[in-house]
Amino acid sequence: MNMTILTNYLPPGTSVAMSGDRRHIEVRTVDKTTYYSHSPLKEFRQIPKDTHFTPLFEIPRDVNEFFCLVKGETHFNDSFSRKSLNLIKKGATYSTIVDLGNSVEVQAAEFEMIYRFPVVLEESDNHCLLLGVLTRRRKYFKRDEGVCAILDLLGFSAIMESMSLDDLEQKYTHTLMSALAFMGIASVGAILIGDGSNLEVEENLQHISYGILSDTVVLYPKPWIDNPIRTLCEATALLLDISFEMDWAFRGAIDFGTFRAISEHNLFIGSAVINAHKAELSQNWSGCIVSPKLSDAFSTEIDQMLDDHLLVEYAVPIKKSEDGTIVSHEKRLAVNWTYFIMGQEDRRREKLGQLLAAAPEVGEHKLKETLMFHDEMKRLGYSSVGHPFREVYGDPTKTMNNKLKC
Repeated sequence: MNMTILTNYLPPGTSVAMSGDRRHIEVRTVDKTTYYSHSPLKEFRQIPKDTHFTPLFEIPRDVNEFFCLVKGETHFNDSFSRKSLNLIKKGATYSTIVDLGNSVEVQAAEFEMIYRFPVVLEESDNHCLLLGVLTRRRKYFKRDEGVCAILDLLGFSAIMESMSLDDLEQKYTHTLMSALAFMGIASVGAILIGDGSNLEVEENLQHISYGILSDTVVLYPKPWIDNPIRTLCEATALLLDISFEMDWAFRGAIDFGTFRAISEHNLFIGSAVINAHKAELSQNWSGCIVSPKLSDAFSTEIDQMLDDHLLVEYAVPIKKSEDGTIVSHEKRLAVNWTYFIMGQEDRRREKLGQLLAAAPEVGEHKLKETLMFHDEMKRLGYSSVGHPFREVYGDPTKTMNNKLKC
């Protein structure tokens, strides 16, 4: 994407508006109002005659941060398609991190630069012009740091013994992949309605990446998203919940540390992977715990999720023997997989009961513990309280106000 800076510093409270023919831009601050043409770039002190402007966005008044107005020009490709463009036109904001290289100074910096584009200026068959801001944000992770969830499918050996590879492939294709697809759509936090009232499910729009290694699923947030910790916890909750409905139970853990994903080789390395795997194996239920390291490094985000009840402090069954016959209930931070309103609230307990009735003896205790967690969340009023889709883009029955998310 080719970028052109249109203005210097935009103070808090600056409003940006567009002329009806989309050729002129109005920038209004407390002190003055300035007008620009974007192609070619030219500044005007007077409003062009007979020009009317429509508000586009406003720089937040309560954010003391650097902003400048920019124009972005890009051709449609794998990372920015016409579907991406259509979503901006329907109310979404496109964000991308500025590539400043891999020097020691860049990697050690506390902040990173980011473009945010909520407005389409022009479009043609193969390219478009976007309007937005250049700003910065504090980095969530240092170089080679990251967060990931490791989830193992319980009872995989028994599944392998009872099914042919053809049947297992069908089960993966129609069950696990469907669950991961829904999780990916929901990770955006919005329903994306395209032309013809179809849902947009383009992978590059999703906020979570994943890998599958036999009976293990690795989830990790994409680097450009704004709330990677919460997004990962929400995705994990959704995957656990959906999988029960599909007759599969996962057990997992989320950890923070060194992490690198080489997605083209389905390779995941780092201390976060190793420690999450160890923590996953230590539990004797179907659920997911969160490492204390996240509480130390991201206390504000963790506290918010505790207040929302997406995360809960719970006496988790921890194995004290290899076969799981001896357990100790220890207070841990756990993902509340009953958190979201899924339209199947009455079926959750019924489904767990069916899984328990069909489980081999080795799996009975795990599912009983899982059922106890479900009942406790329901008793506390923490079940079915969150909405997986908080916004709707492209709904013809609603008028979207394009709010710049900074």
